[in-house]
Amino acid sequence: FADLGLSQWLVDACEALGMRRPTAVQRRCIPRALAGADVLGIAETGSGKTAAFALPILHRLGEDPYGVAALALAPTRELAAQLAEQFRALGAPLGLRCLAAIGGFDSLAQAKGLSRRPHVVVATPGRIATLVKNDPDLAKVFSRTKFLVLDEADRILDVNFEEELRVIFGCLPKKRQTFLFSATMSDNLRSLLELSGNKSYFFEAYEGFKTVETLKQQYIHVPPQGKELHLWHLLSVMKGDPIRSAIVFVSTCKDCQYLDLLLEELRYPAVALNSHKSQAQRLSALNRFKSGQVPVLLATDVGSRGLDIQTVDLVINYDMP
Repeated sequence: FADLGLSQWLVDACEALGMRRPTAVQRRCIPRALAGADVLGIAETGSGKTAAFALPILHRLGEDPYGVAALALAPTRELAAQLAEQFRALGAPLGLRCLAAIGGFDSLAQAKGLSRRPHVVVATPGRIATLVKNDPDLAKVFSRTKFLVLDEADRILDVNFEEELRVIFGCLPKKRQTFLFSATMSDNLRSLLELSGNKSYFFEAYEGFKTVETLKQQYIHVPPQGKELHLWHLLSVMKGDPIRSAIVFVSTCKDCQYLDLLLEELRYPAVALNSHKSQAQRLSALNRFKSGQVPVLLATDVGSRGLDIQTVDLVINYDMP
């Protein structure tokens, strides 16, 4: 990391967090970001994309730690919360003040926190747009923002966020650095790259989807009736295998709730992640799973992108993905 041009305190912070060698996306993107370029990075989940944009931001903050230096947007509350955690961990030696502005929590408290001008604001597009609409004076908080980050940018640039992004971009100075990172290259991202006239630095770690060579994939034909029994059998067998934890993906909130209740009745430790849960419940479930307190996470597509959990050794698609 020292060879990338980062401040020594950041190199030491990386070392303390067990980050000794930069990954490909970090090695290629960090020097360009430090040089002032806009960056579009495409790399798979778990490749170190967060540090690729967080470290250059923190490097600049170390030089000028005043005002809201960066606004980082994520498409879901869970990803935003995870992103805020990573910023806080990397920026701890600096005394980083990072605000997570996401739905499901007190908006008044978040507005108050925003008015105090934290160093970094991590948010979902909907919540930050709502805060600015409710109190137009909050737009001034971002008047000197130096960095805009779109994490999982392909999803944020979806038409569903078009109105929110218009509000957010209206608050930001035109002279800023923009970092877009994603696991997949979408048409929207490709169009943005073309519009930049090759002024942005583009890095793609791989072409298309690659399956890990050591990944074992299986499918099981089961009748619709009694499918949950087959799931129960798989999870029971898992207890005897060297599998630390598993994620079970389902297509609907109803099925997710049903399986959660079923496993609870069978006294099997599991937590559920879906949009019918309150935000506090969702974050609690995710934290319990990540910390190893429970071995199984039941999730809808709320948990399908960007979550980086090293202990997951098994993924079950209860429904066709």
